[in-house]
Amino acid sequence: MTSPLQGRGSADEVTSILASGHAIAGATTIDKARGTLLAAAAYENLLATLFKRPHAVIARIEQSLRAFHYTVFERHAAEAKRLHLAILTEIGHDAARADVLPDAYRLAMARVLDLVRRSAHPPI
Repeated sequence: MTSPLQGRGSADEVTSILASGHAIAGATTIDKARGTLLAAAAYENLLATLFKRPHAVIARIEQSLRAFHYTVFERHAAEAKRLHLAILTEIGHDAARADVLPDAYRLAMARVLDLVRRSAHPPI
């Protein structure tokens, strides 16, 4: 299968086409949509780098995050709270191996934890 953007020109032209579509769909400016797309691409590259050969800390956080999702959706409140606290501790700036966690990853994990926690009713 070929991309609908294949043969459309340079990367800048393709980015402009994508940004225009996102701007219209998101009721925002093309520049803001372009910035969002570039930030998303940069974050995807960061994740690819982190997950290529994950440090034990990253692997532990990702495993705990999956367990947290499960405990929230299965309504195991006590275990969900324990995992929530453990992950927050692990992504904290004063954690033992905090140096291996980029700030963008920390922020994203904190956001995911919050969204998952609040997805249960009542929130855990």
